[in-house]
Amino acid sequence: MKYTKNFLKTSIFALTLLLPFSSNAIITYGESNLLSEVDYQNPENTALTSVVSVSDSSAVHLGNGWFLTANHVSLNSSVSVSQNGQTAKISYVDNTLNSSYGADLKLFYVEDYQSLTSLSSVSIAPQDAYASLKTTSFEYSRTGNIITGYTYERGTLITIAGAGFGRDDSAAIDAETVSSNGLRGTVHAGESSLFTTQTTDGFNYLITMAETETGSAQALTGDSGGGMFVYFEDEWYIVGTITSVYPSISTSTAIFGSYDEAKLTYDSDGRPTGIDPSALYENSLTLALNLEEYADTINAIIATPPVPEPAETAFLAALSVIAAIAAVKRKRYFFIFPVVFGRQFLASNFRKYSHYYY
Repeated sequence: MKYTKNFLKTSIFALTLLLPFSSNAIITYGESNLLSEVDYQNPENTALTSVVSVSDSSAVHLGNGWFLTANHVSLNSSVSVSQNGQTAKISYVDNTLNSSYGADLKLFYVEDYQSLTSLSSVSIAPQDAYASLKTTSFEYSRTGNIITGYTYERGTLITIAGAGFGRDDSAAIDAETVSSNGLRGTVHAGESSLFTTQTTDGFNYLITMAETETGSAQALTGDSGGGMFVYFEDEWYIVGTITSVYPSISTSTAIFGSYDEAKLTYDSDGRPTGIDPSALYENSLTLALNLEEYADTINAIIATPPVPEPAETAFLAALSVIAAIAAVKRKRYFFIFPVVFGRQFLASNFRKYSHYYY
């Protein structure tokens, strides 16, 4: 008998506790910060070089200057993204995903994104890629007709990347509990198998567990907005945006464990009735909001550079006419910036009228 994510019903309550704890950085088991850090000279894949640091958190470049992050990451026009020692300022923030769906997701646009010379882009996974995802499954092991335990098959291998805290260099490489170094801004990455999925308050999450396997990754503080990526049909895709971790200690400390820690449950006659995974929830979990439901909306928004709303365009144009007439009447001349569709404005004096800078 095989048990998949359905056997985790006993821990649904535990998952509801995950959401308040925003995540911040990647720590990998059995690897130093240097080994888990993205190598921009010889990157392992384009998914890793799509991740940037922003506002002490993370974001992923979807292409043509559009980035995706968690909605709880604070952004405005004074914020810049950074990668590999280079920076570029945010031009525009789009809150459609939060305002329309209530999702902890946010898009933003960087006009000068090409100044980040190491930056790549990654697309949201197609439906076939999502259909191919498998969660960790468990199966009874037997000796004859007697159930003696269980075996498990790990789920799809997920690459996790973010620009949050790294590991404390004083921690042993094979330590099962690893504190963070409190330093953000450097992108680290690792891999973990897909543990399970969970729908909470109408939002579906992809969940990985920090394992005592070399390279297994756990998000910490600063990794919010980072990505979960999969390799499907010779292409890298993003499948989820990192939003939270569990338990609360996992914001600053990674606890690595094993699927062997699950237990069999028995009825009064001593016959196995299922598998109790509650012990697994004592290990650190990384949660990413599943992007499948939002793919069409995201792809429609990022298809073109952002432009002002029609009403705002007319308002700005009217302001330019009024300003020009006033200048002529006073016989004074001053420079007026033309209206440029795509986040440029008439003049710095008029910037306060625009909702594009916040």
